[in-house]
Amino acid sequence: MIRRLALVLSLAVAAGGTLAAADAGGKWQGNIDTPDGPIAVVYAFAVDGGDLTGTATGPHGEMAIENGKVDGDVLTFTLTMGDGSLIMHEATVSEDQMAMTARGPWGEVSFDLRRVKDE
Repeated sequence: MIRRLALVLSLAVAAGGTLAAADAGGKWQGNIDTPDGPIAVVYAFAVDGGDLTGTATGPHGEMAIENGKVDGDVLTFTLTMGDGSLIMHEATVSEDQMAMTARGPWGEVSFDLRRVKDE
């Protein structure tokens, strides 16, 4: 009986993580504050279990999301800039908001994204 309960609880926790991850799918937009003014960015995410794919669009055009992973409500992925430098991203999803941190050769920046609702 205890083993069966432990199995059911394990499956429920695993399913809950997958459901939270599915909430990250779709289009998200926001602004990154810089000394030269805000930069508009748009992310389009697709979630398949623990895998994250999609694109990021900003002043350098559209880039493919690489090495994307989903662990509950946390997303991690990289973007490769035209000069070959890697930008590491980590985000936490909370309903229709996402807190993102990006780390690159220039340092670290944090910004918020909001889900784009279907019109």
